[in-house]
Amino acid sequence: MVGFVEALAPKVAKKGITVNAIAPGFIETRLTNAMPVAIREVARRMSAVGQGGKPEDVGQAIAFLATPGAVGLTGETVRVCGGALVGA
Repeated sequence: MVGFVEALAPKVAKKGITVNAIAPGFIETRLTNAMPVAIREVARRMSAVGQGGKPEDVGQAIAFLATPGAVGLTGETVRVCGGALVGA
């Protein structure tokens, strides 16, 4: 996806279209709650903020990319991971 976004962005830029992607890291959901506790804790501790992300974090990044304020951002993959080494 990263390569696709980088390749497509310059092709559609002349039409005023921006192309970006979101790469979620360790996001705490009911699915991650089903993981063994030890694995979840390791994933949390490997994050710069010491916790997993929330679905709302991903939603806010998507909402930002949909606003006029993100017009200068194209060809990018935005990692929503809290600086984690797990996931994105």
